[in-house]
Amino acid sequence: MGDEKRMRFDNFQDQMKHLNVTIEKDNDYKQSLRDTVSLMDEHLQNAMANAQKIHTTKQEDIKINVIEPTTSCLKQFREFYLSEFANKMSDIEYLKYQHLWSRSIQTYMFIQLLLNYLQDEDLLTHKEFNEFTKYDDHLYDYLFALISLVNELTRLTVNTVIMNEFDRPKRISAFLKDVYQGLSLLNFKNDALRRKFDSLKYDLNKLRVCSSASSLEMVRLKDHPKFITIALLSSLSLVLEYFYFGFPSSLLLYLTLLLITTPLYILLQCLTFNKVKQSRSKLVTLALVTLSFIYLISRPTYPVTGPGSQLNRQDPISNNTDTYFFSANFYNNQDVLPEFFNQFLQLSDYLGHDKVYLSIYESNSKDNTKVLLQEFNKSLNDLGISHTVITDQSTVKPTLVGNERIGYLAGVRNKTLEPLTKELDEKFKKFKKIVFFNDVFFDWFSVVRLLNTRNGDYDQVCAFDYFKIGVYDTWVTRDTCQRRVKPVWPHFQDKHSINLLRQDKPIPVNSCWNGLTAFDSKWFVEGRQEDITPVRFRILDECVASECLMSSYDIHLQSDKQPDIYMNPQVPTAYERPVFQLRARLVNLSLTRPYLTYRYWFEERLFGWLTAIGRKEETCAEFLTKWKMDNCKSNN
Repeated sequence: MGDEKRMRFDNFQDQMKHLNVTIEKDNDYKQSLRDTVSLMDEHLQNAMANAQKIHTTKQEDIKINVIEPTTSCLKQFREFYLSEFANKMSDIEYLKYQHLWSRSIQTYMFIQLLLNYLQDEDLLTHKEFNEFTKYDDHLYDYLFALISLVNELTRLTVNTVIMNEFDRPKRISAFLKDVYQGLSLLNFKNDALRRKFDSLKYDLNKLRVCSSASSLEMVRLKDHPKFITIALLSSLSLVLEYFYFGFPSSLLLYLTLLLITTPLYILLQCLTFNKVKQSRSKLVTLALVTLSFIYLISRPTYPVTGPGSQLNRQDPISNNTDTYFFSANFYNNQDVLPEFFNQFLQLSDYLGHDKVYLSIYESNSKDNTKVLLQEFNKSLNDLGISHTVITDQSTVKPTLVGNERIGYLAGVRNKTLEPLTKELDEKFKKFKKIVFFNDVFFDWFSVVRLLNTRNGDYDQVCAFDYFKIGVYDTWVTRDTCQRRVKPVWPHFQDKHSINLLRQDKPIPVNSCWNGLTAFDSKWFVEGRQEDITPVRFRILDECVASECLMSSYDIHLQSDKQPDIYMNPQVPTAYERPVFQLRARLVNLSLTRPYLTYRYWFEERLFGWLTAIGRKEETCAEFLTKWKMDNCKSNN
């Protein structure tokens, strides 16, 4: 019986050896295919280089300079593809290995779609591509190529305006709208494809901007040369602002009118003042515009008298012996970290190097985040700033959804709190505040202002975190009546909160986070108060709720009355640099005050009813029933 088992084991080993040989042969074959694909892609690279010339080529020269050389490269690609793959392989073998050249087919389809549009302003169908590939299994590649075509033609629209080809943007816009409507009929199950499709709405917005700029060609330049010049330069400036900030804003329009249109008007009027007889009304208009412009420009601006000036003339820290514990988590944040380091070091200079403790936990980053944190760790050592900087060696972020994801995030946040022991608290003579940073852009003096909200009398206080259209963290923020806020101005429903927002005063809420938040240390430090169990980040078992929301909720659970939780509108943060520059810099220029008056009293009254569309309903309300709502302002 033992010999029989031994024989079966030997046979199994022989099978495994044979299987290993088969795997090695398959790997060698796949490597040879990859090498072949690399040779084939050289033709695609040449074709792409030629195709990109459309952005600098006039329409009459496109056939000679773009279409013909690109077509020649694609022909070589087709011949290579047919000889090495489509005609050479069996159907089973082709389908087994097609992922190796799927991206190449996708790029080919994109270039062919682009050439066909440039030549006939028409769209090649998926069936027409099947005749080339000889297989109908490249549907997703066709859809990706189609979306890439929309992206490329959007870029082309901008460049045609720059090249003064004002008729082309309208034709491109009409074509792309038809393509978008067709794509809208599809029910995308592929996540990557759906995200690509969702991004197309931004391209359509760019098309509308460019179409508006191209309409200037319809004006008779010879009759109104000054005003056409002003309008053209102002429109170009507005387009550039739109592409930099990535979203339309009435503030950008206001700043363009003030900083571009008005100076150009004054300059051109002055240059022609002696050449044309001016009427009294024109002279009065010119004088008023000039004086208004000089007044707005000459007023001291941020940061001389803006929100950052002398920290609003307040003594920002009432007791310079107070100490602070700062926590931050990072993941793939190489773009944010240099600014974070700069602002935090200025903050620690202001508070005192011996008054701060910084705890950082990084996880799963694939970019340069780990290296930057190691360098920052050395700087903190040199400066004598107490800290813990931990970088996880893994570069693979687990793919989690629902409460598994929330549990993971709660875990990495709690990692930063591990140094917050009773011994450390005693060493720092009891921390006054516990401050949490997300991967946001911020100003150091905004953190000081946050800490000094209501002279430090609060359980929790949060910043305002912004993305392109408004406040970002509406998933966590709840007003005092436990309603979610809306992204766009004025964010809140009740008049009391809106009035406080207009006055830039702290607004009571039930919960918040917003990229930057500070807590009274008693809620996190063990043994600080007998009737308080230290808060740690956790999940809600019955429903998917943010771990940040649960931290505010746990404060409610341990409070006899509604906790003192606030949002401070004088503390802006953002996850993207352009958004931060707009919300924290441009808005605080004193020359924007007229715009803010317009927004408060006209835009809100005219279009405020539309902003309710952005408000989402609470999804876990039935499981979160112990909020304290003593100060609820229920009026809408």
